[in-house]
This record gives sequence, structure tokens and C-alpha cells, in this order.
Amino acid sequence: MALTRGVLLSFLGLCLCSVSALASDEKSPQWDLELKVGQLQPALDQWDTYYANDPVVLGVAAAYKLTRMFSVGLAVNSSTSNGQGDLPLNQTIGGDVAFSLRPVNLSLNLRLIRNEHQHWVPYLGAGLSRVYYRQEVPRQANVEGSVDGYHYKFGLQYLLDDWDRRSADNAKRKMGLDNTYVFVEFMSMSAEQGQGSLDLGGQLISLGVLLEM
Repeated sequence: MALTRGVLLSFLGLCLCSVSALASDEKSPQWDLELKVGQLQPALDQWDTYYANDPVVLGVAAAYKLTRMFSVGLAVNSSTSNGQGDLPLNQTIGGDVAFSLRPVNLSLNLRLIRNEHQHWVPYLGAGLSRVYYRQEVPRQANVEGSVDGYHYKFGLQYLLDDWDRRSADNAKRKMGLDNTYVFVEFMSMSAEQGQGSLDLGGQLISLGVLLEM
């Protein structure tokens, strides 16, 4: 845990230093908008005992470009799982249960892009998380709250513009949409509640679309 946090802090520090060095060489900042869907493998112990399936996660994110390669982003993900049996947050026997997670992630992102026509763009990011949770059980009090954590991610984007250059040019002229990418992403998040007794994070694999404006 301490090693992971150390690596995370070192990455953030390196990125911030690089932003200052590169800012003068970049064009004016732009915005990114992401829409994605994925599947979470929760870090909660004995998840399969309580719930039938790993949750499907829907996410939306916006990022402000500090330079062409670096951006600061805010992402909100949402998932709800239905299960039956023991309740993992209060360790009691229950009936039907609905467990919702709403992580909010603040990230510093690095995209390894060299020019506007680069088809494959690898990227990585890291930052802080705030995970909001809610557990609903019929005829029982709901359990809800939030936990601080951290995350890191990496992925690969593919540029779609050259598939239909005329449509891409029209979208840029009429809507200010510079580039459109599809991507696959891996994210690992840790958000421990109660001195490490429960971790509301996990590992998330997503597919999505990125709009660059």
C-alpha cells in the first residue's frame, strides 16, 4: 500500500513538472469529453457470496488540457448491484439487497500523442478518488456514506477521423469537434473504509468514446 501511494505521488509530481516545461510549446488548451461502459471486479471480500455478478459501470468524464499531452480530468462512475444473503457493509444476514457505488475521480492524465493524425494513442493517469456508497435492504435502515481513496489507469485510444474525413471536417466546422477516439481502459482503485477492513475499490475494464474539442 505504501509503495503504491509512493509511486502515485511520484507520477503526479513528474507530470506537474513536465506541464510547466511544456506549456510554452503547446497550442491553446482544449477539452476532452469521455463516455464509457465497463465491468468492475470489486475488491470487497467474498463479493461472489453476496452478489451474482460483477457490476456494470457507466461513466462520464471531462478533462481540461493543460498542454497537448497533459490534462486534468474529473470523472463520475455509477454502478448498482442486486444480491441476496449476508450484507458486506454491516455483516448481518439479509434478504434482497441493492448496493450502489458512485466514485468521483480527479486525475492528471498523460496522452502520448505526437501529432493530430496519430491513430494509436496510449495514455495513463492517476489521482484521488471519493467513493459514495449506498446499501438498500427492504424493511431495514439503509447504509450509506463515502470513503476517500486513490486510483491509477492506463489505456489505448484509436483515432476514427480518417475513416470518414468529410464527416470529421464537418463536425469540426459546425460543432468544434476536433477528433473522435474509441478506447479501452484499465483502472485500479483503492478506497478503504475503517482502517483497511473494507475496500470499496476494485479493478475496472472499460470501453468508451473520447471527443476532443
